[in-house]
Amino acid sequence: MKPIDVNSPETKSTDLVGSNVEALRALFPEAFTEGRVDFEVLKQLLGDVVDEREEKYGLNWHGIHAIGSGAALAMDQLNKRAQNLGFSLARTIFHVDEAMLEAQKEKTVGPATNYLILTKGQPMTHISPDSELISRWRSAYTGRGTDGLDDPDVNFAVQREMKRVQMPPYDIEFPVVGDSS
Repeated sequence: MKPIDVNSPETKSTDLVGSNVEALRALFPEAFTEGRVDFEVLKQLLGDVVDEREEKYGLNWHGIHAIGSGAALAMDQLNKRAQNLGFSLARTIFHVDEAMLEAQKEKTVGPATNYLILTKGQPMTHISPDSELISRWRSAYTGRGTDGLDDPDVNFAVQREMKRVQMPPYDIEFPVVGDSS
């Protein structure tokens, strides 16, 4: 059996953007000018199905991004909960947890190991999806309204459970897969 290294085809991701652009070009060649998409022309071709509202949900919504094979399932779950950036940290973490569990219905999606929390001007923190707090929330809120997660005491509880992300030192050399040295 031949070892896999960084140059092996198995380590390369599919060029999804390139594939999407080619599919768009096949459907709407007139929307391309000098090899690039002319969104004004594309909007005219699509007519009234174009949604130009500033706030809307999708796979890439302002502040919430889902990528990978379970992204559509995860975003559907967030849409069911009407997740938005106005919700509390606790409520948002719970909705993301539900979305990740929903995404695991896609066979290629594994369980989350941590939820990273990025807050402007603050150190990066994380909380484990296996924490006792999230487990209690699952029991209390799965399939029910989540307004109770906006309570200040609940948000204080989640902040107590969040841990600072420890970054490894960058002077460590990581071995190449298949490297025998």
